[in-house]
Amino acid sequence: MIMGFNHVGFSSPAIDSQCRSSGLQVCASVLPASTVWKSSRCSHQWQQKHFLQVQKIRSRAYSHSHLVLCSTQAIQKVIFHAGETVVTVPFSKEAAVALSNAMDTLFQSFQGKAAAGKPQRWENLEFQHSSEDGTHVEIFCNPNAYANAFQAKVLMTIGDGNIKVTSEGLLSAIKSDVDQFVEMCA
Repeated sequence: MIMGFNHVGFSSPAIDSQCRSSGLQVCASVLPASTVWKSSRCSHQWQQKHFLQVQKIRSRAYSHSHLVLCSTQAIQKVIFHAGETVVTVPFSKEAAVALSNAMDTLFQSFQGKAAAGKPQRWENLEFQHSSEDGTHVEIFCNPNAYANAFQAKVLMTIGDGNIKVTSEGLLSAIKSDVDQFVEMCA
């Protein structure tokens, strides 16, 4: 699993040593967010050695470019943009399609919520996926806590046996990441 953090002022030596001991690669930078991916010491190496397809995209939520990557291995990697945290994890196409369908159902719940005359309880989105290498992804969203889908936030937990990262991001941004992954790795 490769994780990239683009927090300004993030301390990288301690994180690097802690994560490398658990088999993770971490890209951390103290540079401004607009230059993190351009000057990160490992992104160029990843592009050349580990990935079949690299496409630069502009995310609506960020003022800088992000890399969308697909692995040359059977299990590809999806990049989730959750607020200031950018996490890359192994993900199968089948799991991405299942997550996309679950998110479509959640968006339909928000439409039903807007059309409903009286308040009612809507079902939460709870998604879990574990890859063959032990990496697990959990995504949770409570539609009852938000007025509409564009304000809704998703709680995302990604980890393996040694490390766990929990972050919160916009539902629309995570949905966009999943849809792009499905399109690119089809």
